[in-house]
Amino acid sequence: MKMQKIYLLAVVSALLVSCTKEEQKNANYVGKVIKVPPSQRVNDKKYTDIVDTGQRYSYAKFDDGYFKTGLSKLYRNDEKEIVVDVKRALMWQDTSKNNSLQKSWRSAKRFCSRMKFQGFKDWRLPTIRELKTIIDKGKYNSAIKEGFMHYTPYFYWTSSINSNYRSYAWNVSFYKGSTSSFNKSSMYYVRCVRTIKDGDLGKVPKIHKKPVIKKTT
Repeated sequence: MKMQKIYLLAVVSALLVSCTKEEQKNANYVGKVIKVPPSQRVNDKKYTDIVDTGQRYSYAKFDDGYFKTGLSKLYRNDEKEIVVDVKRALMWQDTSKNNSLQKSWRSAKRFCSRMKFQGFKDWRLPTIRELKTIIDKGKYNSAIKEGFMHYTPYFYWTSSINSNYRSYAWNVSFYKGSTSSFNKSSMYYVRCVRTIKDGDLGKVPKIHKKPVIKKTT
């Protein structure tokens, strides 16, 4: 296990070779857990640690925007049409299909699991926790973090099932960064993800220095 962690760190470090020191510093904020100062804590324990979603403005007291955490950066490769989260070691698909393809939940899971893209065939439908990490609640009508070119301000499937209604699964909306659950037979957009693993060191494509930002309608 220890050797696997060391190797994964080497893989992630390779992704940052072409990044500036400032960009590497910013990358460390992706998914950071905010340690709320004791003087600002409230009685509810859930407010002691808050996950940084990249939110720059506060919409409710004690959200991460309230503590002004700043916007995290992701890195994309235009040629390969991928976006890499260097903190979580996740690789995201970012192609024209992401703003055009709609499927039912089961079809979306099947599509990702069968996808062969950029030399990898271990793609999957993201969990709700994973998909929420690319939300930028500081934006409206395009609540997705910088680096993604292909998106629609609407609902995208996750692999997470609603535990109270098993025939429903969770979605994330990139209109304003909200979440909802819908019947699995409903048709919504799809974005696949994969985990960067041992053995990827020679396969992971070079990441551009700066994310290319383009809104696709």
